[in-house]
Amino acid sequence: MAPATFRLVRDCSQFARLAVEAFVPMLRSDKISCMELRVLFSEDPTFVIGRADKFLSSEPVLHNLILSILHSRVTQGDPGRYWIALHGEKSVGVVVQSPLEYPATLTPMGPRAVLALVDAIAEAGVTLAGVNGDAATAASFAGQWSERCQSAATPFQGTRLYELLELAEIPPTEGHLRQAGPRDRSLMILWTRAFQDEIGESANDTELRVDRALAAGQVWLWDQKGETTSMTVSREPAQGVVRLSGVYTPPEKRKHGYAAACVYALSTHLRGRGFRCILYTDLGNPTSNSIYRRIGYKAVAEALRYRFD
Repeated sequence: MAPATFRLVRDCSQFARLAVEAFVPMLRSDKISCMELRVLFSEDPTFVIGRADKFLSSEPVLHNLILSILHSRVTQGDPGRYWIALHGEKSVGVVVQSPLEYPATLTPMGPRAVLALVDAIAEAGVTLAGVNGDAATAASFAGQWSERCQSAATPFQGTRLYELLELAEIPPTEGHLRQAGPRDRSLMILWTRAFQDEIGESANDTELRVDRALAAGQVWLWDQKGETTSMTVSREPAQGVVRLSGVYTPPEKRKHGYAAACVYALSTHLRGRGFRCILYTDLGNPTSNSIYRRIGYKAVAEALRYRFD
């Protein structure tokens, strides 16, 4: 079905255009017959990683979000639902829902695989709050879900995936990068809650998130004259790729280059250890997009988030 058949609010026209532009060429290039597709369901992330390993490893940058969620669930044991679309014995798409009340997250896949997954999830009686994935796949899934479940699908955020391809020179900023420790816990909880409020994300498990990230050595800070001014989180490496996230500077400390310096220094550190660095930005925030481009990050894909009502 064409993505124009599901309901869109007027002020989301930019997301609708992105969805249509991404979806149409994908529809034309998809050669898989629906009759050749089947869907496996599991609540075991270890099974999914093993069964879909070749597919997930084939595009470590585009599949990083799914890979990092799966590896995190293996380590931490949090519940989740996982679906794999198979073409014969070949994995062609993965859907993850974890935590169980969260929207589903998708790998890129063709529209026939999307249709098979929508049918399997709907027939199982699973409720989805929304969907998140690359623009073409998310548009296809939202359209099929809207038709299948008689649910409105509203795009509400566009993001861009960047990869660091070549570190550029940026003006030096006074201060230095350091790894956060237990003494930073209270400040990190405060900043993480503020960051979640800014991006409209649930903050019910903030303390748990911070404790896990601190224990894993994933929180990095920029200190300037003994004062902590900015933070960045480096996720667990997956297939040689590390995703940076949670970049936050409190409002009173902004416009001094602290976030750029923190991301630049952390990216340099990770590249020195042989990792590829990626991050997502909000398309509605031109400042962050320009900052990362100056550092050397290049856009490689766009993603959309939909809410199902």
